[in-house]
Amino acid sequence: MTAASIASRCCSCSGAGILLAYWGKEAISRLVAGSAEGLHYDTALDLKVLGFLLATALAAALLSGLLPALRAAGVDPLTGLKNRRALGPARLRAGRMLVAAQIALSLLLVTAAGLYVRTLVNLVGINPGFATENLLLFQVIPHQAGYHGARVAEFYDRVQQALAALPGVRSAALTQFKLLGGTMSGGNFFTLSGHPREGASAPNAHRLTVSETFFTTMGLPLLLGRGFRTGDVEGAPRVVVVNETFVRRYLSAENALGQILQGKDGRDWQIVGVCRDAKYTDIKNDIPATVYFSFRQESVGGVYFVLRTSLPPPAVTTAARKVVAALDPAIPLADITTQEQVRNKRISQERLFATLCSALAGLAMLLSCLGLYGLMAYNVARRTSEIGIRMALGATARHVAGPILREALLLALVGLAVGLPAVFAAGRLIRSQLYGVGPHDPLALTAASVVLLAVALLAAWLPARRAARIDPMVALRCE
Repeated sequence: MTAASIASRCCSCSGAGILLAYWGKEAISRLVAGSAEGLHYDTALDLKVLGFLLATALAAALLSGLLPALRAAGVDPLTGLKNRRALGPARLRAGRMLVAAQIALSLLLVTAAGLYVRTLVNLVGINPGFATENLLLFQVIPHQAGYHGARVAEFYDRVQQALAALPGVRSAALTQFKLLGGTMSGGNFFTLSGHPREGASAPNAHRLTVSETFFTTMGLPLLLGRGFRTGDVEGAPRVVVVNETFVRRYLSAENALGQILQGKDGRDWQIVGVCRDAKYTDIKNDIPATVYFSFRQESVGGVYFVLRTSLPPPAVTTAARKVVAALDPAIPLADITTQEQVRNKRISQERLFATLCSALAGLAMLLSCLGLYGLMAYNVARRTSEIGIRMALGATARHVAGPILREALLLALVGLAVGLPAVFAAGRLIRSQLYGVGPHDPLALTAASVVLLAVALLAAWLPARRAARIDPMVALRCE
């Protein structure tokens, strides 16, 4: 094969690769469309990158064709004329090394894909502590329309009542931040009466302002005491609800109900209820100590309304928009979403990594399979006469196919041994991107090894089967 023909085939394959890259770009764009805020990827086809890849592919093709050509040019003509096809197996050292390298790289990618997939499965299986299905969320900011002071709470109350009366809405509530949205408020804003703590042990908690229907709407049960009431207004005794983590961390041996939180702003708040733990800012973070305030006693400038619907959430969006517009057309609905979409955004990066790494692992396994198949098939074709002689002397199909399968298995084991150190080294690099699984997870490594061994045996089985079916008379006649 001439250099021109190699270049022509390389350009053809590169054209097919560019087409695949375009399709892949579209698939990646769909994955990235659900990414969390601040996570952006440039998926445009860059001509400089394509040119570099084309030059690299051409160089690799020429190099792979040049090495066999140089070897063929160094053959002694007399030796070549005396050479017979039944002289035994070829050494094929370079081919074996390349196939082992392919298997080593495949082990790295398949193991990484297994780790990312397990991470994604772990994140999807997390229970956030509240029911995420059929929840419509949208933001309302009355300050934009000039609402201040007591008018804000009054407006929120009217909107909540109107939304709860909509057909298809089971309950409506408001919250300062959307849960799992990555936003939080809190810190060391209080002390516990009778529980002096200083320095690093000072109480620290997240805070969230909600309505009295929040716990029911979110499916977040109260374990002790009561929730908020419509009578918990400015001027009434200030009350809060805390979660289990707060009680466990700061009031482990005492009854939480009736305890006083002394705010750094001089106001005191009494704990009247304890609710079940729930994820607050991120599905991957530990549940924080959380203090819930009533919007009637703790003013906030903007809130998210949460609608628990009996219909698909998007079907209620238009009606909700009309309700808010009827109360004040100057206040638009912003950031309309569902709780499922919010949750999916928090794990979009893990889903992207799992998908891309799985695709690369599949491609690497395919190339390893093709490389091993090509090596074994070439070896069988070269040894056709030898196999025919052996079968004429009484060798069975098992005796012929066995060495071929053993050679493929040995190459796979060598590749796994070479790739194992790379797997452990790469595991430390991706440790921070994993959740619920270690970077050297034995299950992922074992599964990847078993899959690659199975692929190697499958790739060698076809040439071994062909060798076992060689007709001795046909092989000797060709000789």
